[in-house]
Amino acid sequence: MRSRLRSVRLGYRRRFIVMQPIRRISLLVFCCLFPFATGPVLGNPSEALAQLEKAPFFPFGGVGIVGSRAPSDTLFLELATDQNKASLFHSLWKDGNNEAKCYAVLGLYWLKDPDADRFAEHLVFWHVSVATARGCMVGTKEEVASFLDSLKSGQHIQYYFPELVALH
Repeated sequence: MRSRLRSVRLGYRRRFIVMQPIRRISLLVFCCLFPFATGPVLGNPSEALAQLEKAPFFPFGGVGIVGSRAPSDTLFLELATDQNKASLFHSLWKDGNNEAKCYAVLGLYWLKDPDADRFAEHLVFWHVSVATARGCMVGTKEEVASFLDSLKSGQHIQYYFPELVALH
C-alpha cells in the first residue's frame, strides 16, 4: 500500500514539475501583456472626456498593490496632451462629477487659466468631498480643501504627471 501511495505521489510531483514551467511562462506573458491590453487607450479626446466625466475617484499616485496608474489619470493625460486642452478642461468642469472637477481644476491650474481659482473656490465653499485613492486605500472621502494647495502649487503635476512638466 505504501509503495503504491508513494508512486502516486511521485507521479503527481513529476506532472507538477513538468507543468510548472508552462505555468510560469504563461504567468510571465500575462503579466507583461496585461498593462497593454487593459486601460483606456482611446486616441479620441471626446471619448476620453466622456469617460473622465464619470471618474470613480481622484488618485494620488499609483493605485493598488502594484502601484499602477489609474485609468482616470491616463484619460487626464490624454486631455492634457490635446491641442484644445483648455476647452476640454472647461467642459470637464461643466459636465463632470466632483472627482472629474478635481481633474478639471488640476488641468486649469497647470495651464494657469484664470478660471481655476474660481472653480477651486466653488469646491472649497461648498465643502465638496471626493473619493480619493492613495495606494491600496481606494474610495476614502476627502474634502477638496485638504489637497487643493498641492493642485494649485503644481506639486500634484510634478509628482504624479512628470511627463507634463516639460510640456508647459
